[in-house]
Amino acid sequence: MSPKQDDLRAPDVGTPLSTQLGYLEQIIEPHLRPEQFKYWSNVWMPAVRVAAGKMYSNRRWFYGFQGVSSASAVIIPALVGLNLSGTGGVTVRWISFVVGLIGALATAALQLFRSGSRWRMNRHYYSDLIKIGRDFSMGIAASGHCGDAEWKAFQKEVGDVIERYNTVYDSEVISPTQPSGAPN
Repeated sequence: MSPKQDDLRAPDVGTPLSTQLGYLEQIIEPHLRPEQFKYWSNVWMPAVRVAAGKMYSNRRWFYGFQGVSSASAVIIPALVGLNLSGTGGVTVRWISFVVGLIGALATAALQLFRSGSRWRMNRHYYSDLIKIGRDFSMGIAASGHCGDAEWKAFQKEVGDVIERYNTVYDSEVISPTQPSGAPN
């Protein structure tokens, strides 16, 4: 199955992906044996959907945290620059404290969850899987059949991409969170 699935049900990433996958499936289904189509439907396609869902989710979180961090970096100096005294000064100090705390938490979340690097990692994973599926589908459509060599090459490429993703996931996401010397 597809690697490191946080949630077996990926969020719906929209009609364009479903349309694209449906088109590729229409091209390929008549040319595959049932066991081959089962691999296509149960390994490649879920891996693409999960990668697309994670890519979308991580991009959304990254821009959200980055936006809050950046906004607080602009707002705090502006509030401090007001240099008010009395009741207004107390209110501005509290607002500065709260905005600064929210900005610090957003910055900490960016560092802790590394949604930016996860987004890029999942984008590469998704792109690699889509390229393999498209190339395979178009090759079969052009030749009109799926030979054993083409099928084995497709399976190997998918396996290599999944293995590469797992390796990068372990080194980029899992390992940095482990204390030094702890087994992965």
